[in-house]
Amino acid sequence: MSADIYEKLQTGIQHQQNNDLLAAEAVYRQILEEYPEHPDALHLLGVLAYQIGDYEVAEDLINHAIESDHVIADYYNNLGEVLRATDRLDEAHDQYQKALDLDPEHENAALNIQKLEALKVEQQQTSQDSTQFLPEVRQSLPSYLLSLDDETASPGQTLIDLSLLAAHKASQIDLQTIAERFPDDTAKYINVWPGEHYRLLAALVDILKPANVIEIGTATGASALCMKAYLPDNGKITTYDIIPWNQYPGTGLLEADFGDQLEQKIVDLSDPAHSQAESPLLEQADIIFVDAAKDNIMEEKFCQLFDSLTFQKSPLIIFDDTRMMPMLKIWRTIKHPKLDLTSFGHWSGTGLVEWNKSE
Repeated sequence: MSADIYEKLQTGIQHQQNNDLLAAEAVYRQILEEYPEHPDALHLLGVLAYQIGDYEVAEDLINHAIESDHVIADYYNNLGEVLRATDRLDEAHDQYQKALDLDPEHENAALNIQKLEALKVEQQQTSQDSTQFLPEVRQSLPSYLLSLDDETASPGQTLIDLSLLAAHKASQIDLQTIAERFPDDTAKYINVWPGEHYRLLAALVDILKPANVIEIGTATGASALCMKAYLPDNGKITTYDIIPWNQYPGTGLLEADFGDQLEQKIVDLSDPAHSQAESPLLEQADIIFVDAAKDNIMEEKFCQLFDSLTFQKSPLIIFDDTRMMPMLKIWRTIKHPKLDLTSFGHWSGTGLVEWNKSE
C-alpha cells in the first residue's frame, strides 16, 4: 500500500471515529475513484453504511472487499455484524467463524459468537414460554401492570419529592444540541419529553449533583452525554459496556468527550469474576443507570451484585424499560423503596429505586 493511500485511509478512519461520516465517505470514495477494487476502502465504506443502518449497501460493499482480499479477518467479522443486524443469525455465525479461522485470536469475533449464542437461547426461551417473565400477582386480569395494589416496596417521601422535582425540571431542559450529534433515527428521540428518559436523566443529575455516576450499557452514548451536560464540576460518569464506544453503530460520542468527567470501561458487570474488581468504584455511586439487555437474566445478576455491595450511600438506581415483558418480574421483585416514573420517563418504563445503604 502506498504511503499516500495509507494516509488517506487513516484520515478517513479518524473522521469515522469522530462521527464525521460525510467526511469519511468522501475520503473512501476518493480512494475508490483511483483504485476501484481497494479492499480496505470498500470495507470501511461498508462499515460506514452499517453505521447509518443501510445494511443492504453495507453487505454489498463488504462482500466486494472480501472478493478483493479474502484473508482479512475483520472483513468477515463486520459482515457478520451486518447479517446479525438483519436477523440472519446462522449466516452471521458463519462469518464470525471464518474470521476466527483466519485469526484465532480475533477477540471481537469470539465475543460476537458468544453474544449470538446467548441471543439464540433468549429467542428460543421467549418463543417457547413467555409466561416465565410474568410476575406473581393476586389477580392477573385485566392486566398484570394494574395489579400493583399489593406491592411490598413503596417509595418514601424523599423519593416522591425527588421525582416531582425532577419531572418539573425535565420540562424546562433542552437537549437539542446533543440530539444534533446523532443520526436522525436516534436524534429524533433525545429531546422528546415525556415519552423518553433523556431529559429526566439530565434533571436528576442536575438536582442530585452526583460525584459518581455509573451507567451500565453505553450503547450510542446518548444517555451518558445528556447526564454529562448537567454534571457538576467534581462529578464523573463511568459507563460500562462490552462493546467499545467507537465500534457501536450510530454513536454520538467523540474522543474529546472522554477525560476527567467521562470514562468507558469494557467490563461485563453481569459476570462476578469481572464485577468484583469494580466493587470499590460501584460502592461510591450516587446514581446508577441500568440500561442493559432487558432479558430478565442480566438485570437479575445486577440486582444480586447491588445487594452484595457495601454502598457508602443509598444510591438512586434508575432502571430502563421496566414495562417490557422480561423486566416486569425484575421490577416486581425489588424490595427497596421504589417508584414507577414511566409517565415522566421512558414510554417502555422508567423505575427509580432508593437502594438502601448497606449496614
